Parts: sequence; C-alpha cells; structure tokens
Amino acid sequence: MAHSIGGRWTPKFFPIVATIFIFVLVSNWFGLLPGVGSIGVLEHPHVAGEAGFIARGAILTGIEAPPPAEGKKYGDGYIVVPFFRPPSTDLNFTIALGLLVVILSQYFGVKALGFGYFKKFFDLSGFKQGVFNGIVGIFVSVLELISETARVLSFGFRLFGNIFAGEVLLAVMAFLIPYIVSLPFYGLEVFVGFIQAAVFMMLALVFFVMATVGHGHEEHH
Repeated sequence: MAHSIGGRWTPKFFPIVATIFIFVLVSNWFGLLPGVGSIGVLEHPHVAGEAGFIARGAILTGIEAPPPAEGKKYGDGYIVVPFFRPPSTDLNFTIALGLLVVILSQYFGVKALGFGYFKKFFDLSGFKQGVFNGIVGIFVSVLELISETARVLSFGFRLFGNIFAGEVLLAVMAFLIPYIVSLPFYGLEVFVGFIQAAVFMMLALVFFVMATVGHGHEEHH
C-alpha cells in the first residue's frame, strides 16, 4: 500500500510512516489498559479564590489537610490525578506528532526539489506576466502557507478528538451500565484506535509524496 502511493520514494518513506503507525497505535490502545487514567492520587479541588493551592487528602498521605481560610470551603469531593494517562488524549502529544510530520514533509520537499520547493510559499513569478497574475500568485502562495500550517492543527485535533471522545464514552457507559454492556464499546474503541493510527500514517505518507511533487518548471523527474 505504501509503495502504491510513495512510488520510488517508498524506501525512504516507509520506515518513517510505519514507525508513526506503530507508535500511534500503541498510544491509542494504551488508554484501554485497566488502571490507565483511573488509578492515581486523590486530591482536594482548588480552594475557591486561591488559584494554585491544592491540599492533599489525608486518606492517602496521612497528613491532615490545612483548614480553609475564613469564609472559604473545600469542595465536597476529591479529584483523581492519575499516575498514567493515555498519550493520545493529551493535546501536547498529538500536536507534537503533527508538527513532526509537517517538518518532515518540508525536509523531503527540499530534498526532492531543492530550495525551489519554497517557491510555492513565496511565488512572485506571476508579475512577469502582469500585475494581476502576480497578485493572484501571491494570494495562492499565502493560501499554501496557511494550508501547510493548518496541517499541524488538523493532525493534532483529529487524533486527540477521536481518542479522547472514546475514553469519555467508555467512562460514561461504565458508569451507567457497567460490565457486560460496556464490552461492545470497548471493542469499538480497539477498532477506532487502529483506524486512527492507519489514517494518521496514510495522511503523513500522502503529505510526504505531495511535498516531493514539483510545481511547473520546478518538477524533477
């Protein structure tokens, strides 16, 4: 499948996209392991009006929580700070992966076409054919630049949204109807995790190929 898309660039692209696929797949499925995201430390919520102040619960630490200031009360419950979190449900993780793919696509573009690759982002050649064509060329270049930057957000939010939504779905179903009824949704999330890893890999491969395809006279055969 990678060869049908990458062509002669497949030997360079495949190790990277295969690594991305396995890495994202494991990250997606990591959240399905028992205890991930659900086992951690109980902590008091923030005291109202005192940002950044957290008192640990005496149950786990054995330390008496300090009394609240006059006129302030702690929340009724605790919050769980998990020891482990599913990597794909952290936006930092998915945005970093998207940024890596975009940077690699620029690298392969320069490797295939030289520094003429960047002409699509700053194309002034249209002015040779008139002012109107020059303005249109600049407008298209700006759109190309915005599109390239938006890929980082597209990559990051697509993966984050799907995996985080699945985690929330499992939590809700386990709370409403535990045990047997939750199993089909668990199987669904196994499938979704695989599909999202495959989609991430295929998009990365397509973007790499698009970067190596020349525009006009800059195309290298």
